[in-house]
Amino acid sequence: MAAPTAAAVPLLIGTCRDEMKLFTVAIPGFQLLSEAVLPTVAQTMNGGDSTVLLEVYGRTRPGTSPAERLTALMTDRFRVGSIRLAERKAAGGPAPVFMYRFDFTTPVMDGKLGAPHALDIAFCFDNLDRTGLHGHRPEAPALAERVSEAWLAFARTGDPNHAGLPAWPAYGTGCRPTMIFDVDCRVADDPDAEERKAWDGRLGGL
Repeated sequence: MAAPTAAAVPLLIGTCRDEMKLFTVAIPGFQLLSEAVLPTVAQTMNGGDSTVLLEVYGRTRPGTSPAERLTALMTDRFRVGSIRLAERKAAGGPAPVFMYRFDFTTPVMDGKLGAPHALDIAFCFDNLDRTGLHGHRPEAPALAERVSEAWLAFARTGDPNHAGLPAWPAYGTGCRPTMIFDVDCRVADDPDAEERKAWDGRLGGL
C-alpha cells in the first residue's frame, strides 16, 4: 500500500537497463550456462519458479544466450520493485511520481557491462571525475549535465523537467511514460511492456 504520510511528497525513481550485469559478469562460468540447467539456476537466483518468465524472455530476446536471458530476468526483478513502488505512489495521493531508465552503456570490460547497476550515480551528481565506470565516453559529460539538471529541478520543485530534456510526464498505469537517459534522451511509454506484464502478480525487488 502507498504510505499515506508520503501522499504529498513527489517521487523520482528508476533503474539502469542492465542492473545485474555488474554482478553476473563476476560469477565464474556464468556465461557458460546451458539451456538444460537454466530453469534450475533461475529458480535459485530469482527466488522462485521462473518458468513463465523464461518463456517470455526467450520470446522477446531471440538469439540471446541463457546467461543473457537470466541476467535480464534478474535485472527486471530489480526493476519491477521500482515499478510497483511507482504504481502505488501514483495511486496513493496527489503528488506525482517520475520514472526513468538509464540506458547509456559503458565500454568498460569491452562493453560486457552494458548499462549496469550504479552507472547512473555519477551522472546524477555530475561528478564523472570520481569514477571510471562510465568508460570516459565523449558523450558522457553532456548527459551528466542533462541528468543532474533533472535531479536539481526535482529537488527544487518536485518536477524534474528542464529545457535540456524532452517533456517528461508523470508516471501512471495508463501510458507508463518513462524517461530513457541515453545519448539521445527520450520518453518511452511502457518500455519492454511484454516483459513487464510477465511480472504481474510478482512484487519484485531484492
